[in-house]
Amino acid sequence: MAKAPTHPASRLFEKIIPEPNSGCWLWAGSVNGDGYGKIFAFGGPRYAHRVSYEIHKGPIPQGMQIDHLCRNPACVNPDHLEAVSNRENTLRGRAGLLRPARDRCRRGHDLRETKYMDSRGTTQCKVCLYMRQKAYHQRKATR
Repeated sequence: MAKAPTHPASRLFEKIIPEPNSGCWLWAGSVNGDGYGKIFAFGGPRYAHRVSYEIHKGPIPQGMQIDHLCRNPACVNPDHLEAVSNRENTLRGRAGLLRPARDRCRRGHDLRETKYMDSRGTTQCKVCLYMRQKAYHQRKATR
């Protein structure tokens, strides 16, 4: 006999662990590589924090994203979630970065003078690139 579908709120609350110090509701179910909870709800796979927002606060406005005010991607507490624009979400996320911008490459070259961004959007050191290319061509010439 087929199991009757359960309401998304029931499945959501089955996988929540309240964290008393921060007030976060930690998602104990499946998560993606960035730590965001995943749940099957409303007819398909969804992010758990978005489902929590919709259950507690209503539909997410068109074009808006859900920001974690607590900066914890596993949190599904609706009091820690806010609908914001993509720009606002990006700015808030960048403000919370723990890692400052690098001013030197791993070999010690000053990136303020020698950096460029490659086609993948990765910052590279021009001096190191030149050294790698020179070594490659020397190896190729000796074959």
